[in-house]
Amino acid sequence: MSEQAAKEVNITYETLFEMLRLEKNREELQKIDPEFFSHVLTYLREKLQILNASKQTIFGDEQQENTRRQLDNVKRIIKELYEKREKKLMMMALVKSRTKTSVMDTSSILKEEQHLFSQLVNTLDSFRNSMLMNLMELKEIQVKAVEIPQQREEKLVVNNNNNNNNVNANNIITNNSGNNNINGVINNNTNTQQIAATNENTNVEDSAELKLLRILEQVPQFVGTDLEVYGPFKPEDVANIPSDVANLLVETGSAEEMKSG
Repeated sequence: MSEQAAKEVNITYETLFEMLRLEKNREELQKIDPEFFSHVLTYLREKLQILNASKQTIFGDEQQENTRRQLDNVKRIIKELYEKREKKLMMMALVKSRTKTSVMDTSSILKEEQHLFSQLVNTLDSFRNSMLMNLMELKEIQVKAVEIPQQREEKLVVNNNNNNNNVNANNIITNNSGNNNINGVINNNTNTQQIAATNENTNVEDSAELKLLRILEQVPQFVGTDLEVYGPFKPEDVANIPSDVANLLVETGSAEEMKSG
């Protein structure tokens, strides 16, 4: 890659590290260069060429080791960046499938990621319709058989039980209450993504009851079906929250109930 091409691509170890830092520290999917993946591929190929060329110089061993170390570090950054964006795409797909919203901002999704996002939404929609909707209408559940290797299935079960980095319901808040107030929230974090909540046939009487919670982990801001904004919450926030939302936060380990007295 020539010096001019390198400037056009504008991919360096520092820029990749900064992309990863922003993706890790911000709730919303970050906007990056639409040609990011092709630029990264060019960058990696250039590094590989330098690595191969270093074998033929008198300082080959030292230069080769430095280049190999840099290449390994860059690959680790790219892998982590991809996985951070992948997790956010999965969460966005879950929100879109549940809420059927048509106003979700997808402008940060790269063209290579759009196929994954669409496939996730379609798969979630398909299973929700064939399982949950049929069940609610007292119909037979009809799900197409999917062959999953036994070993992989067991691994996934273990990961889910350990609450590792699997995408779960932590950031999807179900709110069917007519209660529009969340009182006593201690929160200064404004850099969070708005997430639309969905109606999951929650009992209105139950949801009207408030519970006092201590927040244990970051919960992004979301919009209820009543179009009221809730959150965001950060660890150690204290809030009176409708019981349907409170129960979900407690079940997923995002909060704990504070007993009065």
